[in-house]
Amino acid sequence: MPKAKLDNRAPQWASVNLGIFICMQCSGIHRSLGVHISKVRSTTLDTWLPEQVSFMQYTDNVKSNKPREAKLPPNFDRNGCGIEKFICAN
Repeated sequence: MPKAKLDNRAPQWASVNLGIFICMQCSGIHRSLGVHISKVRSTTLDTWLPEQVSFMQYTDNVKSNKPREAKLPPNFDRNGCGIEKFICAN
């Protein structure tokens, strides 16, 4: 589901149940999946529970997403509409 290799080095969104930071584009896709799959929070606009902050302190996007990234086809265009299909499928 999540996107591991963020072009934006200061992502302003997170999926607090998956333990990953995500870009704005992917935050919209994750929100559309429903809160039973991905609970998206803004790093600056939303209120976070203490346990969410604690959980996210130990997140590692690269490790979290390595199994998912392995499913990407070669030369995958992360900026196109294919990312939405990939996130929804995984």
